[in-house]
Amino acid sequence: MRLVNMTESEVYLKRKIHELESKVMENPKSDAIFDLATLYKDNDNITKALEYCVFGLRKIPDSHKGFILLGDIFLTMKNHPKAERAYANAFKLKPSDPEPLFRMSDIYIESEDIKKLNTNYQKLESTVPLDKRMPILEDAVHQLRKKTADNPLTVHKNINPAPNRKENVK
Repeated sequence: MRLVNMTESEVYLKRKIHELESKVMENPKSDAIFDLATLYKDNDNITKALEYCVFGLRKIPDSHKGFILLGDIFLTMKNHPKAERAYANAFKLKPSDPEPLFRMSDIYIESEDIKKLNTNYQKLESTVPLDKRMPILEDAVHQLRKKTADNPLTVHKNINPAPNRKENVK
């Protein structure tokens, strides 16, 4: 390993990768595979991140964490349909966690899909109405509705905020 002209962060990264690879070799069904994929994703090596994440999901097909990471990787690649499927799988595995729905909302906002955004918003509203991210999402929904109001092909549903939500948000 070449450590002479490396920065401190590069040395740390190499060591962390080696440590996680060793954990994965010891136990291929370890969540360390997703930590390794995350490390690659966060360091802009999307190809390796995808390889490790897919490998991890083959070994641990019911990994909520793995499907969220897979969605994040596909989102980074701007592959919205695959990201949406990955987040949907994560939500199916753990419906009590709203995170996949919030990430799907990001996809719908970016792709200006008001119909899916409204449906997703309503799911979130019924499961986590007091989540601190709901007012932000509500604003995004209203902005997208205004933006797409001139499009006669757009289906609009009324978004009604929960009563007294703004007073209850901490």
